[in-house]
Amino acid sequence: MKKINIITLFTILLFSISCVKDQEKLFPQDPDTRLSEVLDTYQKELQESTYGWIMTIETKVGGVYRLWIAFTDSYSVEMLCDMDATWHTKAVTSKVVSQSTYRLRAIQTPVLVFDTYNYLHLMADPQGTNSSYGDINGGVNGVGLASDFEFTIDSLKNGKFFLTGRYNKVKAFMSKATMKEEISIKQGALKSVHTKLGNYLADVKFPVLDIDNKLYDVKLGGRSSQVSFMNNDAVESVSVGSYLDLSDYSHDNISNNLLLIDPLKINNLVINSFVFDGSDYFVQIGSNKYYIKDNKKPSIPLNLGYNRDYTQLTIDDSRLQGSMSESFFNNIYLESRQKLFTNGRRHMQYAYIDFIMHPVTYQPVMQLSIRYNNSSGSVFIARWRYKYIINEDKSITFLEREQTGSSNERLQEQYLKSFVDYFCELEYQSYSTSSWNNTIISNTIPKTFIIDWVQNNTQGSIDMLGAFIPINNKNNYCVGILAK
Repeated sequence: MKKINIITLFTILLFSISCVKDQEKLFPQDPDTRLSEVLDTYQKELQESTYGWIMTIETKVGGVYRLWIAFTDSYSVEMLCDMDATWHTKAVTSKVVSQSTYRLRAIQTPVLVFDTYNYLHLMADPQGTNSSYGDINGGVNGVGLASDFEFTIDSLKNGKFFLTGRYNKVKAFMSKATMKEEISIKQGALKSVHTKLGNYLADVKFPVLDIDNKLYDVKLGGRSSQVSFMNNDAVESVSVGSYLDLSDYSHDNISNNLLLIDPLKINNLVINSFVFDGSDYFVQIGSNKYYIKDNKKPSIPLNLGYNRDYTQLTIDDSRLQGSMSESFFNNIYLESRQKLFTNGRRHMQYAYIDFIMHPVTYQPVMQLSIRYNNSSGSVFIARWRYKYIINEDKSITFLEREQTGSSNERLQEQYLKSFVDYFCELEYQSYSTSSWNNTIISNTIPKTFIIDWVQNNTQGSIDMLGAFIPINNKNNYCVGILAK
């Protein structure tokens, strides 16, 4: 028995020695030596890029930022950044070169460290929009853009570095810049490519894709892009980091290709980029090209109401020239202004609608406020509240209305009645100018409306417009400027 145990032990020992020898053959160098060689390879690669590198980094707060970086053999670095394209930085980051230092370190894995202050540190600064510290980067106070300035080098593939931030775990990659890109960047292309896209979007205010007779709202951006669409009765939105291609940049270009960090997936559709053909953007899906067009207004339904995307509508003829319906302006708005003027030369300035919580019933109501001034210039506001329901077809019906108890409504309603009755009409058995509680209502005529977007035809205006459209007189719609 003892002999068997000794033989077994000897066999195990021989096997262990054999494994050690195999390991020694598999890894002829110790880990530190291997890591040192990898760092030397990376260092050589960084320094030998003649025209520098373009870093693309997707922050956790602000989207995608791009930097031009040149590494030297003395561990110094020169850097430009596109931050000033979307934020009022103190330095012109796209033209003023930031000089600092860097290190390649071995911290279990290769790590690229920017160890003195530069634009990467500016992006990571946690002060964000703290005005006491100069509105650093437009990010969130306490977090900044949630970016990094130390990066684990995940891999080097085909001359392209793939990186992960050590603190915020942001993803980044660096590609070698071409001579054309370096020249363009040093002339300000990091910022001007954003400006060009902004100019394009100023002309195409409501970009949409029409794919197989289904509309998709598109928000193009040099930091992130988004596609929104209707899925049954719900609005769905898909966002992805995006950045503008500099490889085909020229001073004369209207805009440039918009590249995506990850493919944008919508149901069974996959969008890999937004291609610019010299005048318009399109997406390639399979063998088909789908061009972006200006829809003049969003294609998804307007979400206006209590605790919705929009809660207020301002009706001001001085800001809506060319956008108000002629019928509403003449028969409701202008008539109310003219009648109010007959009462001591009072002037109706404008009106606005809010969806609020009723202070007594705690039910959502629509509140119409009409602002006016007397002949001496003193300003007053008269308010009416409307109870409403949302119908199955998403239309809204105003069932009844009340005054808020102020003398402004009691004394001026007879002059503003066409405006006040527009949403819900009341007939009175007797009307009291001293107390709303003493007024006796003989008949209530509810009114039903469709809520929808309206095309903005006001010259120079970029306001989003919405409207209440009467179901029985669609030409007499009430249009206003939307606010949240």
